[in-house]
Amino acid sequence: MIMDSVVQRMQKSLRALLNFKLLLVSIFLFLALAGFVIVQGIRGESLFLNDLRLWGRLFLFRYSMVNGLTAEETSALFNSTCNRGCHSMEVIYGAVHTPLGWAQVVERMGNDNGVKLHSKEREVIIRYLQENYPAPNTKLPLAIVKAVKKLVWRNDMGYADIYVDIFYATKEYFMAIESLSEAGKYLVDRNLVFIVDLTVHTGKLPTFPLDEKTFLRDDRGNEYTALPGWNMRMESREAHHREGVVRFSRFDKQGNPIIKGDTQYIEVVIKDLGGPKERAYRWDMPIQFPPDLLQG
Repeated sequence: MIMDSVVQRMQKSLRALLNFKLLLVSIFLFLALAGFVIVQGIRGESLFLNDLRLWGRLFLFRYSMVNGLTAEETSALFNSTCNRGCHSMEVIYGAVHTPLGWAQVVERMGNDNGVKLHSKEREVIIRYLQENYPAPNTKLPLAIVKAVKKLVWRNDMGYADIYVDIFYATKEYFMAIESLSEAGKYLVDRNLVFIVDLTVHTGKLPTFPLDEKTFLRDDRGNEYTALPGWNMRMESREAHHREGVVRFSRFDKQGNPIIKGDTQYIEVVIKDLGGPKERAYRWDMPIQFPPDLLQG
């Protein structure tokens, strides 16, 4: 009986020792893999390894094992927690906040809405929003700027994990954000301009010629092709987020304006983007912009 008890204790001790060794081996393998991923990611030899390195860095940053984040890592943190992590881009694009206002929004999301962010992550996201979505440098009341954005912005809630946000970038829109130079860049007096933002939760956005998939349709059923060229404004390195411009001539082949005095609405139609055969985004005509904007 005593011998059996000794044997059982020895077996337990051996199992504990074995488990400890397995733990040490697991830790060693994890550190070795992490080191390999970081080195290979820096060399740019594998997109898969780059992704592992990216999310590994974010994990280490959360627990203060990494001091700072690169621009790519900051964008990934923002997209995984705010953009689509909680809602669509509506809240971000439609909001107009001062730098202090963005800090209050992020703090409220954590304190009141239960978004799990460590203090270092909150600081990075607040700074990202302040730098990338600042209050427009305009003398117009913020309520007017926000109203203009709401008038020109359309979106969907995603099909096949591809989400779309579109701004009908009219001259009035560029006036509201005081960026008439950009309006000139896209020739808004001659073209109908749409800023298209694509986002995925998982995986990567497929590569496709969006100008060939996008059409303009009026209330009479007339359909117009986009001008050649998908003007890229931004694409994240991990290919989760892409933004660019699609343009249409304001005039048909006969030289007549596409949007006439009696046009009731126009639609931007994106075909074969995942989910339904077509995705349509409509603006009723004419758009009634705030009088204070037009007077200014």
